[in-house]
Amino acid sequence: MDAPIVDTPPAQQHHHETSQVDRVSLREKIGLGFGKAVGDGTHGTLHVFVSQIYNMTLGLDPGLLSTIVFIQRLWDAMADPVFGQFSDNFRSRWGRRRPLMLAAALPVGLTWAGMWWFPRGANAVSTHSSLLLFGRWTLPLVIPPCLFWHLLAVSLMFYTVYSLYTMPLGGLIIEATDDYHERTRIAGFTLAFGFAAQIGSQWIFPLVQKWVPSGASMSERVSSTVTGVRWVSLGCGVLFFLIALLPVVLCRERMYAKVAGKQRHIAFRESWRAVRGNKSFMALLWARCVFSFGFNLVGILGGYMYVYYVFAGDIKGSAVDAAVIGSCFHIAGIVTSLAVYPYI
Repeated sequence: MDAPIVDTPPAQQHHHETSQVDRVSLREKIGLGFGKAVGDGTHGTLHVFVSQIYNMTLGLDPGLLSTIVFIQRLWDAMADPVFGQFSDNFRSRWGRRRPLMLAAALPVGLTWAGMWWFPRGANAVSTHSSLLLFGRWTLPLVIPPCLFWHLLAVSLMFYTVYSLYTMPLGGLIIEATDDYHERTRIAGFTLAFGFAAQIGSQWIFPLVQKWVPSGASMSERVSSTVTGVRWVSLGCGVLFFLIALLPVVLCRERMYAKVAGKQRHIAFRESWRAVRGNKSFMALLWARCVFSFGFNLVGILGGYMYVYYVFAGDIKGSAVDAAVIGSCFHIAGIVTSLAVYPYI
């Protein structure tokens, strides 16, 4: 006689139990989360902060500022695969991820703060001149101001050490467990820290404006803002440095001695061929490019709409309201993600 067929509820059919060996402790998750907060917090604050200080306050030409941002993104796009490859092939008695993150922690904090420690009274106006060619023709030249070169040089140094930190961090997050479901939980956990850092980045400029007295003249407003941004950036740089150390202290490199430490070194060209041959990854990469372009475009223009259209150019008066609006955008994104993605 055949055994009776018992229907298993769908919820039980797809239930997965993560083995004890694949579980990641709360301590490690918190460490990875703080690492994500450093990555998203430094880059996110720079994205929000740069136009508020360099253009709205100091008067740097928006075309020059856009040029710097373009070079930053291009430099970051080239540095990421280089340092990712370097981290994959790096070997030491302490692992291949954490030593690089330890080496990058202090430079990340220093270079991030250094972007806002420009010379007080630095010129923001381009110099126009001409170049005589062959004794007959002249070529007009526009020499960017000191603020342009300071921001460009220090930000490229920042994104170099930023890649040195975030690329090993990404590997550390992926390698924390072999279990797909546990890895998904880690991704959600670290994403929450990243969102919190993005929300916090909205409030850096209102904090700087606390140094600006009410009814200040234009010169007083600029001078007070420069003073405020120096102290706030210094505090943020120290905070980023200390938080960047937490993944190094709280996390471990799972199976490094038995597996990763014995892997052969892979050439960059071989890795590039493997990436190009992965159609799913390339589709995801292009989708990310489209998303980043739209997000950066709307994010930058939105700040100008708040200040000059909604608040009639009142930079100090608009700071808190703009921060509230920016925070609400991120909170809405979090809530939407929690409501939609579990059912996809």
